[in-house]
Amino acid sequence: MTVMALMALLLFSSRFFQPHTTLNYEKSRWLLFTAMLLAVVHYLLQIFLGFRAASDELGALVNMLFYTPAVYLVSYASLRMVSDRKHKRLYMLVGFVSVALILVCFVVGYICYRSLNMPVALRSMAVVFYISVFYYAFYPLHELFRVKQLVENETGGDIRQFFIYMRVGMAVLFMICITVPFVIFSLKVLSIFGPIILVLLV
Repeated sequence: MTVMALMALLLFSSRFFQPHTTLNYEKSRWLLFTAMLLAVVHYLLQIFLGFRAASDELGALVNMLFYTPAVYLVSYASLRMVSDRKHKRLYMLVGFVSVALILVCFVVGYICYRSLNMPVALRSMAVVFYISVFYYAFYPLHELFRVKQLVENETGGDIRQFFIYMRVGMAVLFMICITVPFVIFSLKVLSIFGPIILVLLV
């Protein structure tokens, strides 16, 4: 939680240290800030309400409710820096639909079971979560290489050095997105890969 809180604080305060930015950059920064706040709230709920301590299934349920929008926001913030309006709208629509499906599964499951112990709803949420997170991982990378190829074709030069930071950042995002679906259902696996994810974030 400390890492996420510090990152949120850094993202918020960076506005005062870097005043000359573009509107697109500012929107991406606020998207990242919101994602970090979601991660902090999620961690506080897990600790103080004891969802993860109660059971892996309940912990996974809460994880999916928060990680789905958080991962989407981080991924969309990266995509905004390289993609055009048409592709951003499509990605935004997919993000809204995936978050809405997660919430619908949760609400329907709670209505049917009258409890947070909802095995069928949990499996349905897991399917939506897996598909969504893999999409969040692959699509920004695909867009980055598409834009890179387009610019190289128009300029006739090698622009890899200008894309290196974006490529590294998206590669880290890709690794996190691929790892998260496999750690949220097991406390043991989370204890192994959780620190690695934090290091990647830093």
